[in-house]
Amino acid sequence: YEVFGMDCPGCHGGLENLVDAVSGVAGSKATWEQKQLTVYVSADAKVDDADIVAAIKKANFTAGERLK
Repeated sequence: YEVFGMDCPGCHGGLENLVDAVSGVAGSKATWEQKQLTVYVSADAKVDDADIVAAIKKANFTAGERLK
């Protein structure tokens, strides 16, 4: 996912914690330099994009496009 609003190295920790709490998410990695969030999904889990976007918003960032 593109994530807008991350502007320092410390920004991503809270975002990763909130995304990791989404059911079915095995982990996540955010990079503020690239303004991207990679989400790792547990095997056989179904994760709703809306839940990821909600976690991004809860972390006070703006979700952009889902990247492949």
